[in-house]
Amino acid sequence: LYMYLHVRVTNRDYAESIGDTTAMRHAFTISVFGWRHLVVLIDIVVIVLFVLAVRGVVIDVKLRKAAKAAKENS
Repeated sequence: LYMYLHVRVTNRDYAESIGDTTAMRHAFTISVFGWRHLVVLIDIVVIVLFVLAVRGVVIDVKLRKAAKAAKENS
């Protein structure tokens, strides 16, 4: 659903920018649940989750290196 909506919004914006009026497309309006806002919100959530995952990996690597260094010093 996300990919479908994202492609529809992107294609509509491109068609409007080049003046294409021949393509039949659904009019995304605020009365249609604000699909643009939903797609943007999903993008933001995915980016935040990705950043948190990368942060977790970095912290894990640092902790493993610290534990290895402490084990070698013992």
